[in-house]
Amino acid sequence: MDLLLEMLSFVWKTLTGNGFYLALGVLVAAFIKVYTDPEKIRHSLLQRPRVSLFGAVAFGAFTPF
Repeated sequence: MDLLLEMLSFVWKTLTGNGFYLALGVLVAAFIKVYTDPEKIRHSLLQRPRVSLFGAVAFGAFTPF
């Protein structure tokens, strides 16, 4: 029983500490899903492969994704 309470406490602390960033990520993903055209994004990324590459590296380096 102590292990279960310890686990739940850890999950709660983690969610309260990271909840803002989690909610922000969900909202940004929903905004992108609703308001962008995947074909337009695909076309623009294929036209500029260097920008796409450096953008992906920067996004991966500076975010926790």
